[in-house]
Amino acid sequence: MGSRTVKGRARQTISDKREWPGLKKKKSTMNVRTAILYKKNLATLIDESGIANCPANIRTYLNAVAPPPREPPRLLCSVCGYWGKYKCKRCAMPYCDMNCEAIHNETRCERRVI
Repeated sequence: MGSRTVKGRARQTISDKREWPGLKKKKSTMNVRTAILYKKNLATLIDESGIANCPANIRTYLNAVAPPPREPPRLLCSVCGYWGKYKCKRCAMPYCDMNCEAIHNETRCERRVI
């Protein structure tokens, strides 16, 4: 039997029932059991909270707005995800260097209507 590492424990799923030597088995609280058994989506939680009935001058999740960004959006390489400094002449997809350009031309380049 090999030694177990912390890395192995981190990859263990929540539903894993293995017992580790020297560790006590933790009991789940009522809040945890309730959260697992009665899952709710965001729309249901918002309806139940009643924030839709709050006055307009009170900031809530429903009326929070961020200002538009000052900088233009970053172009990311369509191959590797790094900053795309160049654009394909045929399809306008960004790429970062000549290696990614070659891969883009071989596999991803599609003439798009802009």
